Amino acid sequence: MHFKNGLTNYEHEEILNFEEIWFLGLKAKKFECSPEKQHNICFDDKHGSYVKVLHDHIAYRYEILEVIGKGSFGQVVKCMDHKANELVAIKIIRDKKRIQQQAFMELKILDILHKKDKDGSNNIIHMKEYFYFRNHLCISFELLGSNPLRVMDPSPGYMLALQLGAIYTYIQSRFYRSPEVILGCQYGLAIDMWSFGCILAELYTGHPLFPGENEIEQLACIMEILKDFLKV
Repeated sequence: MHFKNGLTNYEHEEILNFEEIWFLGLKAKKFECSPEKQHNICFDDKHGSYVKVLHDHIAYRYEILEVIGKGSFGQVVKCMDHKANELVAIKIIRDKKRIQQQAFMELKILDILHKKDKDGSNNIIHMKEYFYFRNHLCISFELLGSNPLRVMDPSPGYMLALQLGAIYTYIQSRFYRSPEVILGCQYGLAIDMWSFGCILAELYTGHPLFPGENEIEQLACIMEILKDFLKV
């Protein structure tokens, strides 16, 4: 293979499973991984999220350009599709069974929406395709512009791609969920201002303001900063 020296030992074997090769990421700072190791040991962090390398490939077709969003389900990266010669957004789902199952629900919803909106007149983002890469479900979308909108669930990740698989009876993403929603109280328009404030803080610091792993932790994070909010 002409480009063999630019690939890792793992990729020497991995590439044989792909019928089409469009991009190799030869200029990327790849990290070595033994072919005998499991995918998640080499390519995932402790949370099951894929550890991306800028300008490396996804499925020997897409070039990773930048991360444009991340959340509890995974991350969204801006990529160049070297086959179609266009920019796309790829959602890389975390390698966790529960999350993968929820992602399949999203795929079903996206398929239904595509069949109902074949002419694109309903302004719904459409999935281009989905595939597995290094044990991660990946979903490619058209790259959105700068003015997407979603009601009742504002968060940085959702400003980039509508996460249709994350549909539950509750509203608001956990990091941006207001106390009254967590406590099951009546709520109004103020919950959107709460989420908006959390987003502004995250944009300024680069980190979620209240990064709880569950609703109990979420309340604890809120109380740590706003100690007397329950007295209001």
